Amino acid sequence: MKTLTFNNPDPATGSPGTLVTTDWFQNVNDEIILVITEAGITPVSTDHTQLNQALQKVYAPLNSPNLTGTPTTTTPPDGDDSQKICNTAWVNSVITAGKLGYTPVRQGGVSDQGSDTVYIGNATDGSGLKATVNTDDLGNFAFESWVKGNYLNLTGGNITGTLTLKGTSIATVNTVNDAETDIKNWTEENYLQLTDTTTQTVTGPVAFTGNMSNSGAAGTNRQIVFETSGLARFAVGIDGDAESGANEGSNLYISRFDDEGSFIDDPLGINRETGTVEVNSSITVPAAHLRKTPSPSASYKQRSSLPMH
Repeated sequence: MKTLTFNNPDPATGSPGTLVTTDWFQNVNDEIILVITEAGITPVSTDHTQLNQALQKVYAPLNSPNLTGTPTTTTPPDGDDSQKICNTAWVNSVITAGKLGYTPVRQGGVSDQGSDTVYIGNATDGSGLKATVNTDDLGNFAFESWVKGNYLNLTGGNITGTLTLKGTSIATVNTVNDAETDIKNWTEENYLQLTDTTTQTVTGPVAFTGNMSNSGAAGTNRQIVFETSGLARFAVGIDGDAESGANEGSNLYISRFDDEGSFIDDPLGINRETGTVEVNSSITVPAAHLRKTPSPSASYKQRSSLPMH
């Protein structure tokens, strides 16, 4: 297409008007059709707004443009504080050079983080700094000074008021060492320790679910003792014979004790290797009725092994 200056004919001077050729009209038509089709619009001869539609679709207005895709612009010079548009290259150069005066925090951007909006600011009631994600209030931040004022340090600290555990007051003094002693004493009085060499006493019935195990190393005695007022009466256990293979060792026995809690003998034993049952006293039929008074204790003389014949 070429540039034309259109003139009207002038009868007074005999000047002819501008001659418009079919080539010129064809060029104009092709240019307009190209703009319409590039915008993804199919030309329709009866729709005289298609050129306007194409321009609005392809080109952003000067007033409040809404850019899509990946628009680019030239990078402003270093130190530019005008109203020019800054691109990511300029912003990155400012951050890298440390010209913001602080280290910016980047939100999201990794695989395990979402794109939620995070708000951080002082609470309007003056209670402290708080955080909100989208509209979910996460409450105030717990800073070191607040934690120290409300919680004990793991390595020590002071308790004020009464320390209560499971509804029971167990410490009424302020020093942690005294409170620790109170807690230890209360726990030992109310719970069995899993590992301890001291005597522990259970009062009342005890219910177990699953298997109850009395485990120990080979060659060691393991037994359950029945007592009266702390003195052994009967014991059921496994002797200390070494387990040398072929099912040897750890034989079962029942021991009896006198009124002073001293060992008398083993009325009954079962050899683990042979299955032989050894009865070391007479058998009376029917058997006498026995009372059951379980009271585990360690205050008895324990047999090292059970003689088997």
